[in-house]
Amino acid sequence: MALIRVSVIDWGIGGVPLWDALRRARPDLQLRYRSDSGRTPWGLLSRSELCAVVEAIICEEIELGAHWVVVACNAASSVLGDITLAGGANVMGVIEPSMTELTRSPWRHIGVLAGKRTVVSRAWASPLRRLGLRVSQRVAQPLSALIERGETDPAITAPLVERLCAPLRQVDVVILGCTHYCALSGLIRAALRDVPLFDPVKPTVAALLAQLPEPRNHTQ
Repeated sequence: MALIRVSVIDWGIGGVPLWDALRRARPDLQLRYRSDSGRTPWGLLSRSELCAVVEAIICEEIELGAHWVVVACNAASSVLGDITLAGGANVMGVIEPSMTELTRSPWRHIGVLAGKRTVVSRAWASPLRRLGLRVSQRVAQPLSALIERGETDPAITAPLVERLCAPLRQVDVVILGCTHYCALSGLIRAALRDVPLFDPVKPTVAALLAQLPEPRNHTQ
């Protein structure tokens, strides 16, 4: 079986947990992580700018030999429907793979903690509302910049996390709508009191693995 090449792309380090989950689940994959942190944060770009950036990066990764490109960024995942790629391109975002699990859950009021672009796009809210679920969104844009700079000291971040999460304490579950937020999941969980967190990484990894051929059995 030929080596399967998978590229994980994101702005900055946010998608590293997804890359790592893939690495642990399928060590036989040839994984590549691409950070675009030299550019303006993707969540602050206009929709047209973001489409152009993400399309260019996906095409570059495919030209470099990627069989699959996983778009780990929620903001970038929200514009995938607007991007036209050559036939045969295999691209997966982090929003669509989560929908099945969310709709099968007992949760009826979903909270979304995310960056501005993701919230404004309603990429999570619209499909969930079409399914009859109540959705409350909260922009938490400053958190990704703090995490990217390594400023995760609770003395600095806890007051901000408390303020950002307070309006979501009445929901049934909160979606971590930015891959960076995993780094502050402990503080976010504490700020939400008893509200559970939903991390799109796990369903995204599961959805990708379901599309790939089984790894070669080295014992045979």
